[in-house]
Amino acid sequence: MPETVYDDLLQCYVYFVRASEREIQQTADIEKVLRSAANWLKTGKRGLLLYGNCGTGKTKLMQALSSLLAYYNNSHLNGLKVYSAGEVVRLSLSKDEKECTTFDYLRKWRYVGIDDLGTEPVNVKNWGTDTNPIIDIIYKRYDAMKVTVLSTNLNMDGIKNTYGERIHDRICEMYDRISFNFQSFRTKK
Repeated sequence: MPETVYDDLLQCYVYFVRASEREIQQTADIEKVLRSAANWLKTGKRGLLLYGNCGTGKTKLMQALSSLLAYYNNSHLNGLKVYSAGEVVRLSLSKDEKECTTFDYLRKWRYVGIDDLGTEPVNVKNWGTDTNPIIDIIYKRYDAMKVTVLSTNLNMDGIKNTYGERIHDRICEMYDRISFNFQSFRTKK
């Protein structure tokens, strides 16, 4: 990663915040989050967990990371492929061949982001069989040592309660964690 990774990430983050018709909040919390994410890009583990309160910029940071990875890899195809947790579940249940292929690729792509972890149904029925699409993706990506970014409003205990001790343990091992435990920007006047 280039020495300009923090500045590059800041520019991408500002772009995505402004694209949602908001102004960037120049706070110490945001600077700390962006510096942590830039450090992760340079020297981090194979996973990144963005967790904390609603409305604090986790999704915007994930979008910025996607854009920056695509830029650094000279191809939009090599950015972080970001899907909401609900979309991952929907893809896993789809009968459409293209969507089934996309779900399969979520296990294999170099960079995958799953946004809003914990908002999806954890257990779903697929042709009468109980499945756990998010758990499946996390296991497969862990085993393949693929880069995965997760965002959630759950804390680590919430992840353990929702997805079980095995997923919690893998996240503790393989993921750097960035906390967004500050006030929502949506409610600021």
